[in-house]
Amino acid sequence: MAFSYCVTSRKKLCRLQFEKALKLDPAFDLAPGEKGHPLWGPVFNQAKKAVTAKTKKPA
Repeated sequence: MAFSYCVTSRKKLCRLQFEKALKLDPAFDLAPGEKGHPLWGPVFNQAKKAVTAKTKKPA
């Protein structure tokens, strides 16, 4: 779903779908060719940072 949302310029929904995937599988990653994609690459990186920040425990 995330890719469909990105292609249709619904970046917030795209990011939320990536976040769901990352919460289910923290090791989830894009294929090397998809990481640099101008539509979903940056959105995926934002989602990954958001999920990582939420799961970090305070020291």
